[in-house]
Amino acid sequence: MPISYEEKLAKLAIERALPGSELLYREHQSHGEYDFELRHNDIVAAVEVTAAVNQALEEVSAAIRNRRRGGNVFAAAQCRQSWMIFPVPSARINNIRAQADSYLAEIEAAGITRFRWPRDDHPGVARIFHDLGVVSGSVLNLNDERPWIRISAPTTGSAYGAPLVKAALEREAAKKDNRAKLGASAKAQRHLAVHVPIQNGGVWCALVDFGPPSALPDLPAEITDIWVYSPQWPGQNRPFVAT
Repeated sequence: MPISYEEKLAKLAIERALPGSELLYREHQSHGEYDFELRHNDIVAAVEVTAAVNQALEEVSAAIRNRRRGGNVFAAAQCRQSWMIFPVPSARINNIRAQADSYLAEIEAAGITRFRWPRDDHPGVARIFHDLGVVSGSVLNLNDERPWIRISAPTTGSAYGAPLVKAALEREAAKKDNRAKLGASAKAQRHLAVHVPIQNGGVWCALVDFGPPSALPDLPAEITDIWVYSPQWPGQNRPFVAT
């Protein structure tokens, strides 16, 4: 089984946090074994890697990227300029692909080059929000001969803080597969490494801005230690790590 991006980042994070340690990837996991053996100070521990994802955002992002349905960029027939638009997580992406061009053309004709509902109360802005679930958009000043529309990943816009990280860690620790893999390891130390992807915006921002929660998460008996880590910015392999 090839090592995943999340697993590579976990190895990088933990080995940097524990100088002299080594995470050995277990290539044979056909029966649901844990991912790594952590060797540090004559101790061998089990490490399982998991990811704290926002399932609703993951699903709508996958729908946006679906090339068979048109992908996230499509030609504009009525708009005179190219646009970047942001849907709400519950938006129907196929409806946006089919109708956003005419809605944006109306907004564009009113001289609006950037909007966000409900801050901007133009009737066209209200319609694109209520009918299509597009919460904001802006013109891209690219002088394209053939304008296009790009659907960006949705944002929740919700408040965030350190408790979000604690709650995310407890959700991952409670998952049956994570508990089963570590519980079956027969190791005295059983570590769960939780990757927070940038796409999980609220939890990621809380981790990067506030650090780990001051209140330790409640862990089931199968897990003795927990790590949380994330890239500091898209594409970086310099993880922010906390234990």
